[in-house]
Amino acid sequence: MEVEIRQERLTPEIGNILINFSKAWETENNCYGYQANKPSDIEGRTIFVANENKVPLGYLFGQF
Repeated sequence: MEVEIRQERLTPEIGNILINFSKAWETENNCYGYQANKPSDIEGRTIFVANENKVPLGYLFGQF
């Protein structure tokens, strides 16, 4: 498995991917208190997306 990690700009498509991942993680309920991200949580952040064969696997975002 070769995973590529790329910095991405926040586009509607990237925003949907991130929100859908976070909703799935909230549903898993394996981290006490985790809440799905809202678009305002992501805006203005530096975003990295991990992909395998151009399929997103996960992400990381933060702020300097």
